[in-house]
Amino acid sequence: MSYHFWGWEQAHVTAITKEYKGIRTPLDLYDALSKIWSADTCAPRMRKNWSPENKTLGQCSITAFLAQDIFGGEVYGIRLPDGNYHCYNVIGDCRFDLTSEQFGNEVLVYEENPKQERMVHFAKEEKRLRYEYLKQQLKAFCSEGEKKGFGRDDVFSLAKRKYGTEPEYPWKDRNAVLRHKENKKWYGLIIRVSKEKLGIEGNGEVDVLNVKSDPILIGSLLSQKGFYPAYHMNKEKWISILLETPGMEEMTEGLLDMSYGLTQEKQGKKMGKKEMKNDSKMGKPFVGR
Repeated sequence: MSYHFWGWEQAHVTAITKEYKGIRTPLDLYDALSKIWSADTCAPRMRKNWSPENKTLGQCSITAFLAQDIFGGEVYGIRLPDGNYHCYNVIGDCRFDLTSEQFGNEVLVYEENPKQERMVHFAKEEKRLRYEYLKQQLKAFCSEGEKKGFGRDDVFSLAKRKYGTEPEYPWKDRNAVLRHKENKKWYGLIIRVSKEKLGIEGNGEVDVLNVKSDPILIGSLLSQKGFYPAYHMNKEKWISILLETPGMEEMTEGLLDMSYGLTQEKQGKKMGKKEMKNDSKMGKPFVGR
């Protein structure tokens, strides 16, 4: 998914609560809320103008305070001509506005604005009830996700527990790299891919985990459910695992472990030129080690 809300490039702070499974960064929250925002969560005075195409309209304060619940920090407000405040989040040096798209090309000033207090905003009963409803819908959305198989958040938790590594976001989007601390080589890449590009029926996008594996094993895995030729990487040495495929937990963990071992530093061996591929469409190098 591509992002257009203000501050998305730096929206990689991590959640301070595990209450919402799968919501690791503000990008994850935006993805989830994009499926939840509705006329029911929109401010009443704007509700007649709300549409799926303008999904962030009238959602600012309840969204910002929900984001504060999950990521901490403070909520600030930009005073608008009608006297109301448009709310956004500030967490240390990170600032983002999940609902900025409702303003189109209008330029907002995100400096020297007053802090917003939830007790003041939620003194309005209708706003408090909309916040509670949005919160309830997000919890339901995350609970539905728990019924799925091994997901990106599970991979990140596994990587931190077993290898002490955190995901990196070199392209400032949802795509994440797992790399060795010592040699800096990738041992995993989680990338968002359209179903169409993988040959999966239906619309939308899915997360795949690219791992390095044994070429003979790759041939065998490709005949099984949940495995695909490595997306944008060396297809002889890497394979894509469709995340959230039920029953794939142990297999995914085992293959990630194999990839970690295969990409460890080996004395006297240098990476060859053939093991680099450049994706001209995405403008990023993808390693095919």
